[in-house]
Amino acid sequence: MGIHILWEEGFGEEVKRRILDEINSDPEEYRGHVEGRLEDYVSLAAQDGAWAGEVEIRAAERAFQIRIQVLRRVSPAGGLQFLRKGPQAVPGVPTVQLLYSGDHYDALLEAAQPR
Repeated sequence: MGIHILWEEGFGEEVKRRILDEINSDPEEYRGHVEGRLEDYVSLAAQDGAWAGEVEIRAAERAFQIRIQVLRRVSPAGGLQFLRKGPQAVPGVPTVQLLYSGDHYDALLEAAQPR
């Protein structure tokens, strides 16, 4: 099962809104994972150009009912290492893999199989 994302105008804003709605819907779940007040954190996260991290990844898993894994490149030849494996795999729950480059996340997509 694959996940197909069609990037449309406003898609990023909708994703961010749903993630922040998730954080606001269960503040006790997230409060211990941020420095300072959660309300201030959410206000900063809502701004254009705000960076996302572990808190937003956890909230995205709940908001979109997905499992998110984060990997990083450990060799120029393409070797990868898990930074975050996410929750245990559950049948029917899609897994999304992100490549973290140190300052940016990119989606890892399965390569198309030759026909």
